[in-house]
Amino acid sequence: MKISDYTSKGPGRPRSKKSHEAILLATREILMDEGVNGLSIEGVAAKARVGKTTIYRHWNSKEELISEAIGTIADEIEIPDTGNSISDFTTVLRGMVDITYEAVQAKSNAFKKIFSGLIDSPTLMEVYKEQFIIPRREALKSIIEKGIKRGEIKDDINIDYLIDIIAGSYFYTIIINDEPISAEEWIERIKPIILNGIAPINQMK
Repeated sequence: MKISDYTSKGPGRPRSKKSHEAILLATREILMDEGVNGLSIEGVAAKARVGKTTIYRHWNSKEELISEAIGTIADEIEIPDTGNSISDFTTVLRGMVDITYEAVQAKSNAFKKIFSGLIDSPTLMEVYKEQFIIPRREALKSIIEKGIKRGEIKDDINIDYLIDIIAGSYFYTIIINDEPISAEEWIERIKPIILNGIAPINQMK
């Protein structure tokens, strides 16, 4: 399932770039304030200062609209290859955490509201996984595999479980704690744990 499945143009007038961007921006802002369940087409139209018909002309439902709004902030992942797998792994992980932290630092409950709405909507959760989670997971997996070949990471590590434990722990931190933690602070806290858990003895420094 790809973002284009939800955002392909249908018949009707060409989109105004200005109003299109205003609608997507309004959608993201409402998501941050109200979460998925609090978002309505009427609310987006009012905030973007467009008519409801302008939105319905190009999106059939709020799920389609949210899908595109999510897709526009799901940047492509570049996999670093510096020759140091631990450093490369940390770089990708930091980027993943940065995006989430930027989204929630001003409003500590924003991520919780959005995530609860994603859970309630299989369609939106699929888009979130496709656009955000899977690309980063594949990047981390590629880096770990290179690290194993280089002898920088234990060869008996279960890669999928490792990614689940590390990436999942940050989302857990956001959900449990009222105050967000920055990427730098979180990375510094977990880095020794990661290294002690996955690196061979001669790599622990």
